[in-house]
Amino acid sequence: MGQPVQVRFLSSAFQTQRGDIMSIAGLSIIPTLAPLMNPLMAPLLMTLAGQPAGAPEDLTIERSSINRIEPALPTIRVTRDDTKIDRSCIIQVSPLFPIIDDEGDGVIHIVADDVTVIFSKGSQLVAIGRERLDPWTNGVLMNHLGSEPRGWDTLTGTGITINGHSGVEIIGANIRGYRNGIVAIDAPGLSITDATLTDLYRQRLKSTATREDTSDWLYPHQNDSNEWLTNYGAAIWAERCHEAKITGVKVRRGQNGIILDNTNSAVILKNDCSFLSGWGLAMWRSSGNFIRDNRFDFCVRGHVEGVYNRGQDSAGILMFEACSKNTIRYNSCTHSGDGIFGFGGNDAVKTGKASSWGNANSTFFFNDLSFASAHGLEMTFSGGNKIYGNLFESNAICGIWGGYSRHMEIQNNHFLTNGGMAYGRERGGINIEHGAQNWISNNSFVNNRCGIRIWWDYDRSLLAEPGVQKWYSGVDGNEIELNSFVMNDEHPFGDLASGQAQLVGVELQDIGDAPAYEGPRFEQTNAISDNLFVIESDHAIEMEVDDGITIRKVGAATRFGSGVRYPGAHGESHIEHISPPGREWIICDQWGPWDFQTPLIREHSRSSNRHIYEIYPPVGSDMIPIASAMAANTELVPPESDAGYEPWRLIITPKGDEPVTTYSVIVQLGTSPDEISWSDARWNHAFTGRFINTTWAVRCWAWKMDPLTNLDAWRAEAAQIPITTLEELSLPFANYGPAHINHALSVSDNDHFAIIAQTEIALPRGKWKLSTISDDGIRVFINEEQVLERWDIHGPTPDEVVFEVSSDEPTRIKLEYFENSGYATLQLDLQPVE
Repeated sequence: MGQPVQVRFLSSAFQTQRGDIMSIAGLSIIPTLAPLMNPLMAPLLMTLAGQPAGAPEDLTIERSSINRIEPALPTIRVTRDDTKIDRSCIIQVSPLFPIIDDEGDGVIHIVADDVTVIFSKGSQLVAIGRERLDPWTNGVLMNHLGSEPRGWDTLTGTGITINGHSGVEIIGANIRGYRNGIVAIDAPGLSITDATLTDLYRQRLKSTATREDTSDWLYPHQNDSNEWLTNYGAAIWAERCHEAKITGVKVRRGQNGIILDNTNSAVILKNDCSFLSGWGLAMWRSSGNFIRDNRFDFCVRGHVEGVYNRGQDSAGILMFEACSKNTIRYNSCTHSGDGIFGFGGNDAVKTGKASSWGNANSTFFFNDLSFASAHGLEMTFSGGNKIYGNLFESNAICGIWGGYSRHMEIQNNHFLTNGGMAYGRERGGINIEHGAQNWISNNSFVNNRCGIRIWWDYDRSLLAEPGVQKWYSGVDGNEIELNSFVMNDEHPFGDLASGQAQLVGVELQDIGDAPAYEGPRFEQTNAISDNLFVIESDHAIEMEVDDGITIRKVGAATRFGSGVRYPGAHGESHIEHISPPGREWIICDQWGPWDFQTPLIREHSRSSNRHIYEIYPPVGSDMIPIASAMAANTELVPPESDAGYEPWRLIITPKGDEPVTTYSVIVQLGTSPDEISWSDARWNHAFTGRFINTTWAVRCWAWKMDPLTNLDAWRAEAAQIPITTLEELSLPFANYGPAHINHALSVSDNDHFAIIAQTEIALPRGKWKLSTISDDGIRVFINEEQVLERWDIHGPTPDEVVFEVSSDEPTRIKLEYFENSGYATLQLDLQPVE
């Protein structure tokens, strides 16, 4: 082993071992990833880090301390559903005998106050047999007798329930295979220590490696009727459990970790809820909680690096609807949708009755909020929050997004290389729209797409909301002082030779006309003073300020050349990241993020004659895949490097030229192709697919005639456009034009484009389902009959229609589509109705 290295994380000192073993987000891995770990940065690039993965000894409860309690407690063997516990006891439950929660109200019911329940060593409460919960099954529950496997979205039931009892303590719970792990309601003083909750419910995601499916978005905006519990489930649900204490909990392979619903004054300490497809910790109307030394890493969905970065409202920590006076310190929330996602709430925005503005007066100190699919910290419609000493590195859109927030204190944070997958001009370190009286001081900004961006635009509907009107004063009284901005050619953003791609230190904008609006806009009370700019690039500028904006300057900006360190009050240096750097490590399949320890296979892309899958063996393993197929050809292409996040690619092509071909494939992992067989392979995964061999004749153009008001003229435009051919209609335009997605479509306009596509295909007789996702308008005709219409302006919306093929004649399909503006997508799929 290498020499132990003493590392200091603020007030806590731990040891971590370098050389032979390192850790990714709390998981031990072998040295293949060691070269990827960030070295300690130069003084100017001081970083904060999350909790070292080598957990301190007191993270988990000492079994010896449990043993001192055990002799005095009776033992209860749990063998059936609806077991009631009315006294302190030792629980024994065999992991070999599954117990189903038939009524959905819990297998174990704790029905008395001041009860201590201790799971004995080796006990595990499981809903499904171990052989069917193997995480190596790539996210399916294996049924008996070779029948079709079920998905994790079919799990039901709850392990333990508490309802209306105070002072309950649960120690060492081990729960696996339920929809929910522990559900506690009206249980003040609840204590959960050293619990392990794994293989829980999670939604089946439809997004792939090449396209987003918007139905995967979470909707956290409603929960007063327990919508989160009903729709998404939780490892731990604590509702009105004031002064709860949850420590040493580990959650893996589920959707949500810990959820606090109307719970105040709780302590959430040294937990690890990571590699989840929703939220590590979520709070609804919960205030005064103390949240420290936790890992909520890789809580993410809806991200493929370089393709799309939506996050889909996943987050390491979620705070919705007036979560105030919370203390959030020393947590690691990396590689998530947002590191922390806070929304002040519908009450704050729509009613104007709140006594404070949204999520108010919380402190966010010394957290690692890096590598998010969207934002490191989003805190909107909120006020009075203090954000000190955090690290924001390489978040795809920006470090802090603070729309309509007020009185924030953002000090002594480090912003490094944020904005690599920006949404237009929303990018970089700090972005605040319609913010007022925010104090941004003593932060360091290094090679962000934009250091600080503050702007006003005409949000007609939001500016009319009663809650917004109550607190709104325009872009007013913001102060930017004593910050350092470093911009050089060592940024990660590629070619910055043109237009908006340049690096900007500070950007102030007053955007757009506002007819009949007479309220405040970008006021003259904003100040910029005593900031340092170190610019060593021809593609970087200090400030960009719209005409008409007047700012108060107190002191001058200072410019220095190479090697100068700004004397900001950033405190002591901090250790490097323990988690792997880079968003490229966010790799999701239909069940959520890859955990690096188990194999993963996911769809990459498909056309009429070529399906591609990605295969990820466990990181650091010596396993390789082989594939065999019926009715198809297969080719395996190895990774381009041994970085660990690059996959093998399995390319599947049809053997014949039939219009519809169904195939089956078996993929196996082992240490050598000669040694892999069904009997000794380390991993087997079987699946089926279908080729529908057709070619679309496509006309694509930038429309001038409005398809909503002059359809005939719009169609006449199309008649003048030459035809090109596509093998499929899977066009995730996002915020780009058709040519960006497929070079055969020559239109480069990002808005106001259209497509008319037609094909003929000899479908076998029977019922077929045609599915579309569109943004904006769409019509579909089958054999000249219109069968589907959504001819309006809308966000990404799925539609489907079932039709019957009753003859051997080719089926004629025609599609009309237009994009108005903004985000766009067009997808069409055909599948037989089984």
